[in-house]
Amino acid sequence: MVRRFEERWAVYFVPQPDELLARLGRIWFAAHGHTPYLASPRQYGFHATLKAPFDMTAAGLLLSARRLALRLDPVVLPSLRAVAMGRYLALTPEQPCPAVAALAQSLVVGLDFFRVPAQRHWVGLTPRQRQNARRWGYPWTGRDYHFHMTLAGPFASVPMAAWLENAQQHFAPLAQQRVVIDTISLCRQPTAGVPFSEVVRLPLGG
Repeated sequence: MVRRFEERWAVYFVPQPDELLARLGRIWFAAHGHTPYLASPRQYGFHATLKAPFDMTAAGLLLSARRLALRLDPVVLPSLRAVAMGRYLALTPEQPCPAVAALAQSLVVGLDFFRVPAQRHWVGLTPRQRQNARRWGYPWTGRDYHFHMTLAGPFASVPMAAWLENAQQHFAPLAQQRVVIDTISLCRQPTAGVPFSEVVRLPLGG
């Protein structure tokens, strides 16, 4: 008999509520929340994925995540900008940031004990991404990890150009701001279709 898991957990970067990034995010979602293109991003919240959502198989996740976080260093991101990523709009660093990819991989590996192996049909993956999916449950880890904060999508037939221009203007103040990741957020989705919510924010480093 296959056990059905509904509750999911994830490790996200969630900006501090009083930071410019968080304020701009709140205004963006409030202004465009009535459109269907924000339905998917709203379910996951304004965040960047560090360890993708997973079903949990054992107790002790919070304690292990707290201990692991204390062993990891904070990361300073390059300036963020709004770009098109496939059929989505997202904020991404203007320059590569190996440090944030290393942070994400440390969380993927360090908390993998708690992940229930799941069979999911992925399409359009490279051989390395298929290997990532088999080993870690998610294709975009390791060398395929890309830090991003989803703003809208997926777009199908509707042109994205106007949306992209709007997003670039809205988030333009971030061009002169550095974003520091000095905490990670353990987030929970109690059942399918319910938005993720932050359970605890954990500081990085001792």
